[in-house]
Amino acid sequence: MKLLLESFRTINRNLGMIWPPVVTAIGLFLLFLISVFLLVAGTGIFLSFENFFSSGFDPGSFDFEAIFDEIGPGFLLILIPFLLLSALLVWVVTAFMSAGSYKLASDVLSGNKTYWGSFFKGGFRYLGWSLVFGIVTFVMTIPIKILNSIVTSFLPEDGAAVVTVTVLYVILMIVIEYLLLLFYPALIDGKEKFGQALGTSFRLAWKAFLLTILPFIGLLILGGIVIFALIGIGYLTHPLVAVILGIPLILYISPLGSVWMTLVYRKLTHREEPVIPETFEEF
Repeated sequence: MKLLLESFRTINRNLGMIWPPVVTAIGLFLLFLISVFLLVAGTGIFLSFENFFSSGFDPGSFDFEAIFDEIGPGFLLILIPFLLLSALLVWVVTAFMSAGSYKLASDVLSGNKTYWGSFFKGGFRYLGWSLVFGIVTFVMTIPIKILNSIVTSFLPEDGAAVVTVTVLYVILMIVIEYLLLLFYPALIDGKEKFGQALGTSFRLAWKAFLLTILPFIGLLILGGIVIFALIGIGYLTHPLVAVILGIPLILYISPLGSVWMTLVYRKLTHREEPVIPETFEEF
């Protein structure tokens, strides 16, 4: 609990660290929306979907076959590469955001307050390894997904067996998340090599679990209370009021994970004293 409280104190003293990842994510999302709009407008699909919008989004009155006949196969030749490119960009952006956020947390905990510089420096410097880490994570989940699909295919569609298998599947996925929890702090804050960072994360996984499970449960309880409070406020006043109150809370906790896990890594590796970065160049 001490490290979690220290994480909140760090964010309180460095509210500027909230903005680099948030503004970057919003900017990239807006660019994506503009791209989608241009694609849709350029292919004339707005006109084709006009009857869908006017019918109140009733799938029963929507003739998909007629729509695709009107659009033509040329649209699919544009749509499929666009979807593939979108998936690739999501992978790259996620890797960049993760690397940048953990570099930002590492520098802030070491006394470096060049927030934008730290974020983009980390994002670009560790982008390659972050992309590889995404592949490793995906590969580690493949056997679990395949096994879950095989087992589920032999079970009835409803019943306790399906629930049990689903719960086991979720538990195994959570285990993988915990095994990889300290990879970024080891890679970025500890300046370990990629393989060493993975090994460190596996080696410290159980200790990290013991150190974080009670604070994590406390966060879940507190989060549930806040969510129900916002729902109540929205019900008694207006849903927009709940949204307006919720946005600052979301922004505030956005750096929590990277700061907390970096502190956990330092605690488990006996690096509780600030580590001075190599350079303090500004962005």
